[in-house]
Amino acid sequence: MDATPRGSRSASRIALLVGCASLLFFLLLQHGHFKGSDELAVYEMSRSLLENCDPSVPALRHTEVRVDGRRFSYFPPAQSVLALPLLALAKPLS
Repeated sequence: MDATPRGSRSASRIALLVGCASLLFFLLLQHGHFKGSDELAVYEMSRSLLENCDPSVPALRHTEVRVDGRRFSYFPPAQSVLALPLLALAKPLS
């Protein structure tokens, strides 16, 4: 016999359908390129962390030069760090 209550299975199925529909919706709206300089600054920090283990970025908008002469993004590194696994997976494809 199945120990899972019927309501639990239907709720899981609805959650899966909503998740799949949301994924398709956002994939259709994804632009696939950088629209703003803030997106580019976060990407460059991720790329630099992946390739050089260093958060410094090239000369871009929304960056500043620190005392040691390296340039850093204004944005905190949390999003860049979270994007590292995805960037590592996509790197061989490019």
